[in-house]
Amino acid sequence: MNILKSKGEKDLGYQVSVSKIFPVSPDAMWAFILSQEGIELYLGEMDLEDFELQKPFVSKAGLEGKLTVFVPDCHLRFKWKPSNWERFSTVELRITNSKGRAAVLFYHAGFYKQQQVEELRAHWKNVIADMLLKLC
Repeated sequence: MNILKSKGEKDLGYQVSVSKIFPVSPDAMWAFILSQEGIELYLGEMDLEDFELQKPFVSKAGLEGKLTVFVPDCHLRFKWKPSNWERFSTVELRITNSKGRAAVLFYHAGFYKQQQVEELRAHWKNVIADMLLKLC
């Protein structure tokens, strides 16, 4: 993180990314990611009807967010704020084709405490591990 900023420059905070290639097709991964079971892995338990573009949501565990970008067969981006955080951060979930298999990337940016880097890396690795268990 650059702590020296020019006038008007935004501080984007810290960022972390975690990725994995799954032995399923990108289409199968998209179907899973957008299912109730898939959404619960990366956002927690919530009403599937609340996961709509530009509609704020709150999971049963208190995670607040809003789906801000949805590009079918490419990626989705959402605001993400656990109940104990002061600010929203941004998570992008991208699925690409890697020789017929689904390459999944979680990219998390805009959080402001260095100690959260490893915490969030571990969180998204656990989400990917849970996805692997459910899908394979």
